[in-house]
Amino acid sequence: MLVAWVALNAFCLAVAGYALATDGESLEPLWSVPFQQFVYRQLMYLVIIQAAVTAVTGSRLRWHKLQRTGDFARQTPPPEPAVAVLSVRDGQPTPSPAASTDALDGPSAG
Repeated sequence: MLVAWVALNAFCLAVAGYALATDGESLEPLWSVPFQQFVYRQLMYLVIIQAAVTAVTGSRLRWHKLQRTGDFARQTPPPEPAVAVLSVRDGQPTPSPAASTDALDGPSAG
């Protein structure tokens, strides 16, 4: 049994190492792969068992309910446009009233 567990972890390390190397990432996180057997998988088993019991009993999980208050407010005003908006009158581009005309007039004569 121990040989199978070591073989499985060696295979997982090899696949994870290949994936990290293919993406050009550091191989430092590989030390945590064996701990997946003890922590992450046990947590997933707990979640799966809870979901199965909830499905069989037909009960609802209380913490999945989102309380809606309707009091959302934007904290910052929307950004101003970065470019001047042009409109066309009589075939000639003219600045819109909201746009600054300094950038469109060219160099000043003064």
